[in-house]
Amino acid sequence: MSYLLVNGAEPSGYLLSFEVEKSLSSAGRLRARFYDPNGAVSGSVDAGDIVEAYADGVKVFKGVIENISTVKQNRRVYTELEASDLTVKLLFKLARKSYVDATISSIVDDLISSYFPEFSKDIDTVTQTITIKFNYKPVFECIKQLADMIGYTFWVDKNATFHFKPRRTGTELGTWNSNEITSYEKREVTEHIKNVLHVYGAESGGQTVVVSVRDEQSIASYGVREGFVKDESLETVDQARELGKSLLADLAYEKNSLRAVLSWKDVDIEPGDIVTLSEPTVQGSYEVVSSRITCVSGREPIVEVELSERVETLEDILSRLSRDVRRLQTEPLTLEEVISLYSGFPELAQLSTPDTVTYSFLSVFTLDVSVLGGDDRLG
Repeated sequence: MSYLLVNGAEPSGYLLSFEVEKSLSSAGRLRARFYDPNGAVSGSVDAGDIVEAYADGVKVFKGVIENISTVKQNRRVYTELEASDLTVKLLFKLARKSYVDATISSIVDDLISSYFPEFSKDIDTVTQTITIKFNYKPVFECIKQLADMIGYTFWVDKNATFHFKPRRTGTELGTWNSNEITSYEKREVTEHIKNVLHVYGAESGGQTVVVSVRDEQSIASYGVREGFVKDESLETVDQARELGKSLLADLAYEKNSLRAVLSWKDVDIEPGDIVTLSEPTVQGSYEVVSSRITCVSGREPIVEVELSERVETLEDILSRLSRDVRRLQTEPLTLEEVISLYSGFPELAQLSTPDTVTYSFLSVFTLDVSVLGGDDRLG
């Protein structure tokens, strides 16, 4: 059974349908339609009320009602609700804060603690330090600026927990087989490609902060494709460079995009989650870019997802190597298993990043990695 709760109670109108959409680094959206001839729904809900959506008994959304509409069509009266998930609350309060030589994760932690103490926090540690000032800026925009610098994403889930995580490191949802994918469309996407980015920041001392970043391998493959970014909140060259590199890591290469319709799965799908597809023609690892759940009265929910082929980054490779080292230390392995651990890293020599990357393997059990110029992650 699919249903909605508003402030903890089910509205008395007849729910015809609802749709929940989620995507990376933006608030999730709910749209619902009731048959409401007597105005029972429109008269009992208000903008600002908390709404929860359940698909086949599974909670898939919690958020804030923003718009309520009454529509008459073919002599029937309907009430339509629109809501944004709890992430939208980050837009409601303005931050006035200054930080000097503070880590990015501590800044994010302080912003949430100061303005949204009701949220639980799941914030990954980021040791990079910056000096930054926010002057009456929405908390959402403050955190997005920080996330863009280092290739992170953020959201507030349906349980009121704020998450700040690296992109491409979502929950592993396991393997979906051909029986679970009812249809799909795969596209190779290149129109988004930019391999030279000019980043313009704020004016400082009569001069504008300007930085250009390039990806030479992408230029060799596709020719020069320039892009322009302006963000007056960038007060230093370093901040502009970090943003440029982070964006370039996502824009410089083609992507395989997959839109799929799934048979209903009792699974919590969030943008950024990772799924493995076993269908032969689309086999591989993918990141969930967006999802849409549609519930129509009397029918099984429909789940549609947009997936982006997950290209292994330097961090992924090193994480895999670290796991293998731990296996060598803790597990009894056969000779064949040991050999397989050392045969899977030719990509280290071929990996392309927007800036110089150096790495050294000091011994079997010690790993030292230095990424010069910042993080190469972006989703």
